[in-house]
Amino acid sequence: MSTLLLQVFAASFADTIMSVDGTKEWEGPAVHTTSPLLTALGWRPQYDLATWAASPHVINTFRRSGK
Repeated sequence: MSTLLLQVFAASFADTIMSVDGTKEWEGPAVHTTSPLLTALGWRPQYDLATWAASPHVINTFRRSGK
């Protein structure tokens, strides 16, 4: 993975974390509710932000970049 791509990924990841925890205000409409139709049918999200951030894929991406 190129250094530029890693920087873009890291910046996007940091923006997401700061937006979710309230450090940074959303820049657009905050669409973060699950569709009522899906939840009425019994669907539930498999992951939350903490689970995603702790996933081996995300951790390995940062590990490969040396950060």
